[in-house]
Amino acid sequence: MKATGILVLFCSVIFGWQMHEQDLHKEYQQVISSGMVFRWKVENDSLRVKLRAPTSGWLAVGFNRQSGIVGSALIMGANRDGVSQVEEQFVIGPQQHPPVSKLGSATSIAEAICVEKNGVSEMTFCLPLQAQDKWHCDLQSSGPIYVALAYSREDDFDHHSAVRTEVKITLKKED
Repeated sequence: MKATGILVLFCSVIFGWQMHEQDLHKEYQQVISSGMVFRWKVENDSLRVKLRAPTSGWLAVGFNRQSGIVGSALIMGANRDGVSQVEEQFVIGPQQHPPVSKLGSATSIAEAICVEKNGVSEMTFCLPLQAQDKWHCDLQSSGPIYVALAYSREDDFDHHSAVRTEVKITLKKED
């Protein structure tokens, strides 16, 4: 009888966690492009983001109000030897994307982490919808947002991307 009770408790916990994980994914909108899974949701005055890609190198998400990488607010993340590094940058030109701190601004990302396991990396972060200056993308205005998604086989943020694509999204406020 005790074994049956323990088995029922164990199954309840395991299946409960799996159902909770499925419920969490339902809250997010999702786009799959070029082998990358991009998820996002608006939560209060913030945008929560998850990007997963088949790499042990860096990941990047760029936000822009027009198509193209130049002018994008860029979030890059990597996990180097078990240490997460996530940095907010701004794309001022081809292969020119300094950290916003070097442009006189402050980072606006929160709750940022990048993990890697078995050749798959996932970066999560939170951004305010309201841009604090010209080095950040205004996400609270209506209309489309162009999102650059990229990854590299290397952790060095200056290393070129192996895969890069752009998707167009529209943010939906919580009901």
